[in-house]
Amino acid sequence: MSGGPRAAHGSRGRLRRDARQLEEDRGGSQSSHRDLHVPRDGSVGADRDEARAGPPQPRKPRSPAGRDRLPGDPGPGASRAGQRPQLGHAGPRAGATVTGAVASLQLTPDQERAVELATREFPPVMVITGGPGTGKSTVLRAVLDEYRARGLRSILMAPSGKAAVRLREATGRQAYTIHSALGLFNGGAFKAGGVEVADVAIVDESSMVDSRVMAAVFENTQHVRTLILVGDADQLPPVQEGCPFLDLVRSRVVPTVRLTHVHRQAAESGIIRAAHQINRGRSPDWSEDFALVSCEDADEIPAIVARVIRERQLQPETFQVLSPQKTRVAGVNSLNAYLESQRGTKAPLLRERFRAGTRVIQTTNDYELGVMNGEQGFVGRVEAGQRPAQDQLWVRFDQGAEHHYQGGKIRSLQPAWAVTCHKSQGSQWDTVIFVAHKSVGFLLSRSLLYVAVTRAETQVVVVGQQSAVDMAVRKVRDVRRRTLLGLWLARERGAA
Repeated sequence: MSGGPRAAHGSRGRLRRDARQLEEDRGGSQSSHRDLHVPRDGSVGADRDEARAGPPQPRKPRSPAGRDRLPGDPGPGASRAGQRPQLGHAGPRAGATVTGAVASLQLTPDQERAVELATREFPPVMVITGGPGTGKSTVLRAVLDEYRARGLRSILMAPSGKAAVRLREATGRQAYTIHSALGLFNGGAFKAGGVEVADVAIVDESSMVDSRVMAAVFENTQHVRTLILVGDADQLPPVQEGCPFLDLVRSRVVPTVRLTHVHRQAAESGIIRAAHQINRGRSPDWSEDFALVSCEDADEIPAIVARVIRERQLQPETFQVLSPQKTRVAGVNSLNAYLESQRGTKAPLLRERFRAGTRVIQTTNDYELGVMNGEQGFVGRVEAGQRPAQDQLWVRFDQGAEHHYQGGKIRSLQPAWAVTCHKSQGSQWDTVIFVAHKSVGFLLSRSLLYVAVTRAETQVVVVGQQSAVDMAVRKVRDVRRRTLLGLWLARERGAA
């Protein structure tokens, strides 16, 4: 990539513009945005009540070099003072060390490099990727501690409500969904500038983010000093178009740190051990928290899944059944119908699918309600009308909000005792029950099995066949999506 100040300042803008092209081609519109209020504790609020609490704090005047002087920046006499590092040219600075708020932490060399890059070099965009147990959360806590010690303001975002909750729990800082942080209007159009009041933006579970949403992230962080994208490059690509996170990881243009060391405490988990075995192409070892329940006859799978739930005394909010497909006897639809029938309640069913206590999943983005595709909850109550347009139900979602659905809106909900692996991305449960059977063998793959395993925190139960698991481990499906972002990154790499 060509050097010089113009390249340094222009590369990130081109990255945003080209990533946004897909949205523009689809006719996406933009409208006025809602600024974010930045509390004094450094977290950025996105809820409407918080937004009304006061106007955003104004940014400091920009220096002639085109950037703010932030606490801890090199002084005017430093080499190339006032210039952003170029994409892909953020090598270590002589004498740079991890100090201050993170000096006492025991970090691996890769973790230390990630913290150093994020807190000392401030590349416009950087990537941190790693599998389960490699310490991504530890790196984020270290980075955020350093930012707080230096008075830098950060905003934490994730693509789903559950992922935002997990990010908040992992870091001890407030976190928001991307949609709520950036603000959605007019059927989902984004408006740039919403996070202009933050110094650093962090997006977790970035592998889930599609091209359109990633374009909105780039657009809204154009005045942020550093955008940090965190995720696992071995997860499935987004359900929607593109795979921007994987494009960036593969590009060798954007500064990227791969965390590969599995920490001792994590390595003791049968789930994490199995996940890394699967990722390396090995059949996983079975253990107390990673078990196989054999089933040769696909017709028996729903009953066996129900038995596992009953015998292990799993509570509704703590487990998730995952299947590679929707149809057939081992698919999501059959599993949901059977599990709903086993609940032992005679409460009336609405539209033959929903009753009080049914777990449901939102299948579209509803900007009016503020409920995004993939969010889950439980039906509180139902009221059948004289005709379908008068049917009503109320859902309390996992993040605590309750929403009212009536008539046609109910079609956006589906039962969710079982969901596909794609729908599970960004969420975690204590227990995951995964269907691996030759009847769905054509859909099984290493990445699908890896995603299913890494959704669990306490235990994984595979219902099916050892041969199906072995088949999945052997089947590698390379993700190749032709995107404008990928083409731009390839061009930049060729020019470097």
